[in-house]
Amino acid sequence: MDHFHTLRGHMQKQVTDRVVSGIRSEDARACIALMITGVRQESWSQVAKPFRRIGAAHLLAISGLHLALLAGGCVLLFQCWVGESAWRGRFVLLVILLYLLVVQWRPPILRAGCMLGMYSLGLSFRRRVSSWGMISAAFLALLIVQPGQLFMPGFQLSFLVVSALIFGTRRVNLRSIGGDQQFSPGWCRRMMRTFASAWNVSLIAWLISTPVVMYHFEMCSPYGVLASVVLLFPTALILYLSYMRLLVGWACPPLDDVLRYLLEWICGIVIATVNCIDRIPGSSFETESPPLWLVALLIAGVTCWMQFGARNTIWALRQHLVRLKSFKRIHATSRHDPSDTSE
Repeated sequence: MDHFHTLRGHMQKQVTDRVVSGIRSEDARACIALMITGVRQESWSQVAKPFRRIGAAHLLAISGLHLALLAGGCVLLFQCWVGESAWRGRFVLLVILLYLLVVQWRPPILRAGCMLGMYSLGLSFRRRVSSWGMISAAFLALLIVQPGQLFMPGFQLSFLVVSALIFGTRRVNLRSIGGDQQFSPGWCRRMMRTFASAWNVSLIAWLISTPVVMYHFEMCSPYGVLASVVLLFPTALILYLSYMRLLVGWACPPLDDVLRYLLEWICGIVIATVNCIDRIPGSSFETESPPLWLVALLIAGVTCWMQFGARNTIWALRQHLVRLKSFKRIHATSRHDPSDTSE
């Protein structure tokens, strides 16, 4: 086991050094290293603090988003070159295993690795895998290996947010942007639909995670949804350019120089954008840790909104309050009814 961890550490160092080689900005080097392998370089704290304050730490740290982008790109490339084949799932599974060898093992990436591994096996055997089945299996697997993770913020946030996305994304999208028949095949409509879907995903993740973040870290980031949507595309560009540099940059030095320049330029834009949002008044503020019952109540409210919508949820709450007041009035009247008293 010690030899295995030594090999992993050596691979992490080699990959990290390769992907940040030639990049002059220390902040850009730290940003790329955190996104690709999770290795913390000298200025990682200075780069990470603004991301945490504005609610975009999930874009910087190794998480399921990074692995999902990698797996999605592999599926697309395999389909373009080979087409529909059972080997597609095996190829993606191999990429996932190699990726897990060179990144830091934290609950979000382990959860994503388990889920995407099961999805890849389903592709290999041409079987459809339930999303709830995948997340349940990942939950049990991680708890069996490390039961103490249940009380860690990263574990709770990872499974809570993904469960909310599985439960509510389709429902919220249907209410906000409707079905496919409402959109023409034009690229402008498709872009609008993609942006609306990304906004809904970010909104669900922010609403469901904010009570837990306030409970553990005593902090709230009102601009987290906007920051996530704005930074999602450049983050994906950084990831794909880094993967390209790892795969083909060593074989073609001119291409490697172009990729290095693009990486440093886009990282500079991302860091400048994060710092700009962080300087906006009210981008983050400290709070007191709410009680557990309030955290549970807020999560239940977000779940009702995902299921029924804001209008129906408010209407149902009003109906329950009216019934409760009526019950209390009837109960108070029956207690003071003179006909019930004996002479």
